[in-house]
Amino acid sequence: GDMQIATWAVLFYFDLCFLAAKSLKDLDTDLSTYTKVSEDFNQAKATEQLSARWQMVLNLRGRSDGQTMLVGDVFDEIASMRRHEETKDGALITDLLRNKVFLMTYFGDYDNTAQMVLKIYEDQMKTPRGYSTTMFFIFATSFTMTIASNQDRCLTRSQRSTYKRLAQKTRKQLRGTVNKGNPNAVHCLAILNAERAAWKAHKSRQREKAFMDAVTMYQDAIRACARTGFPHNQALANERLAEHMLLEQDVDSAEYHLNEAIRLYDEWGASKKVSLLQEHRKEICDRSRPE
Repeated sequence: GDMQIATWAVLFYFDLCFLAAKSLKDLDTDLSTYTKVSEDFNQAKATEQLSARWQMVLNLRGRSDGQTMLVGDVFDEIASMRRHEETKDGALITDLLRNKVFLMTYFGDYDNTAQMVLKIYEDQMKTPRGYSTTMFFIFATSFTMTIASNQDRCLTRSQRSTYKRLAQKTRKQLRGTVNKGNPNAVHCLAILNAERAAWKAHKSRQREKAFMDAVTMYQDAIRACARTGFPHNQALANERLAEHMLLEQDVDSAEYHLNEAIRLYDEWGASKKVSLLQEHRKEICDRSRPE
């Protein structure tokens, strides 16, 4: 009869299912049901948190106009944030922004994700390490900081240094998790190591060899995702490898890995992400055609 504990259990269940790549269509159905139940039992905080997660799923599925803004039929992050700031509810603010970090990571908005991570990193790390979202937040932090520190040309030297330090710190935290035997962190660490190696390769004096080594690391990371059952992160790894292939002017390989990312995101149910990658693929093909 304790509805508060029951609704927290539903939140925990959703977070686990999202991180384990349960079908977004099924999660949409589940969240539609559980959000209504939570609302019927007057669980206001849990209802708002479930609604934010539901909107995240709708955005990925292309069932709303937005991508990284959690604004749509079931949730409005602007109004929600205003309420949380008025009541000074730091826990709900962190929960909302963490969901946005996950969403923005999958939509590839790495520069803005890095800025958001800086706002909530300290508060998020107060969450018990065993909570389901903590490990992926650590991964997303290192992943986005690595990318943004290399590709965002607007960063000052001080900002770039801050990004790199946090990327290194969180990669070390994730390595510690792997060393303690967490099988769900293995593929995340493999992706981080491959992403870092790829950026180093682009600047290496022995560029060709260094990049081939990075490609091998990314291929190993992709296989690790497949073996451990994380197709959405397998898609993410293929997408990133494709972008690095483009930086090396290898259009054919880039197109192959983009196709793999599209296939895997489609299997997950992320229709909006699929359409964006299909547009990106078309642009690449159009640019590569001879005049």
